[in-house]
Amino acid sequence: MIRAFRQVHRWLMLVVGVQFVIWMLSGVYMVITDIHTVHGEHLTTKQPVFAVDEVVLSPADIMAQYPAATKVRLISRLGSPVYIATFAANSDTPVRPETISATTGETLVSVNESTARDIAASRYTGATGIASATLIETKQNLPEEASGRYLPFWRIDFDAPEAPTFYVQQHTGEVVTVSHDGWRSFDWMWRFHIMDLDDGRTIGNVFLLSAIFTGLLAALSGAFLSYWRVCRPLMKGEDQ
Repeated sequence: MIRAFRQVHRWLMLVVGVQFVIWMLSGVYMVITDIHTVHGEHLTTKQPVFAVDEVVLSPADIMAQYPAATKVRLISRLGSPVYIATFAANSDTPVRPETISATTGETLVSVNESTARDIAASRYTGATGIASATLIETKQNLPEEASGRYLPFWRIDFDAPEAPTFYVQQHTGEVVTVSHDGWRSFDWMWRFHIMDLDDGRTIGNVFLLSAIFTGLLAALSGAFLSYWRVCRPLMKGEDQ
């Protein structure tokens, strides 16, 4: 019986041991990688500044213009002050935010490809040009590295070794996500770490839980075998 128990323990250790190695390698990678670099902070500059006297309208003026707005933010778009008015969603489809000039009060149209390119280029620290620009409007075409809550947005890909990608929200003109090869590698390491190769968003998935319980069973069986091989003979006064 003990021989069979040892055999089971060996198989448990073999199965869970492979995942332990993956956990350690992926964990070490994520620990030694600078999170600021992963977030692409080295690829982006701060928002272009604008003069304070350019802001003619106050947030109260915008709230009076859009009384249903739940929040009003002042941002810079290509060096010009604009307000972003957001509204509460009453369904699964988010209500489109409004972008208003802080100087004239004019409601600005959605960002077109040319403006999206200019916005991404103004925030990019590199010297390379833009390789492509793609408008993504539905979740069916949503890249795994971007969140659907920002739809619709422009995907701006730069021609650089790190393959930087800037995501520019179509309605507000904000750079909502910056991705690059380092971020993508980190994302795959995270997926391996939590054993979710689908999208890396389900921590308590069946594979991770199975590995955890298998590891626990292997530890308990190892403890029992240690007791049987070492502690039990000592308690009986047997020579080892």
